Amino acid sequence: MTKADKFMKICQNQEKSVVEFGSNAYSNKVDKNNKALTSIVKTIVLLGKQNIAFRGKTEEKSNFRALINYRAEVDSDLHDHLANSPKHAQYLSPSIQNEFIHICGNQISDSIVHRCQDARYFSILADESADVSNTEQFAFCLRYIERQSSGKHVLHEDFLSFVQTTETTGETLHQLLLDEIHKHNLNPNFIVGQGYDGAGNMSGCHR
Repeated sequence: MTKADKFMKICQNQEKSVVEFGSNAYSNKVDKNNKALTSIVKTIVLLGKQNIAFRGKTEEKSNFRALINYRAEVDSDLHDHLANSPKHAQYLSPSIQNEFIHICGNQISDSIVHRCQDARYFSILADESADVSNTEQFAFCLRYIERQSSGKHVLHEDFLSFVQTTETTGETLHQLLLDEIHKHNLNPNFIVGQGYDGAGNMSGCHR
């Protein structure tokens, strides 16, 4: 029981592990890695907020790398990380970038869904179009009113997700909508409006 209690406290960061107690260098390394990783994530968030492409003509000349190198000039922890970390542990590869982008996207969508759930009633906005690779994508958006702590009411129209589809029939799009609503734990009984581009596909047969 004592060992189990110690194990849980270490997992919950209430106590340090034996390795941490025995090596201040290890703790310092963890702290520096956390600071470097924070700088990398903040750079990714900045690119997203400013709508700047990550890529460049080459990976080394990409916008992401340029901003990382610029930030490293004034960020000693990031500079040390880039200079001394192994190439396979710098958290800069395209696959790691995509993973961070995916995590940030999940955080944003969770925030939107939480506000929509607090508002309770909402409308859905949907559109379907093909991208440059001729892949049919279904855009799913939410429209709702947020009541802020100041008492002010703010109207939101937020994009939530892209969903690939092979058909654009009303039945297929209807099922995609229901799947997305349930995926994000939204209650379809609180839908008070619907908006579509190409409404002919979604027109009802009952008046």
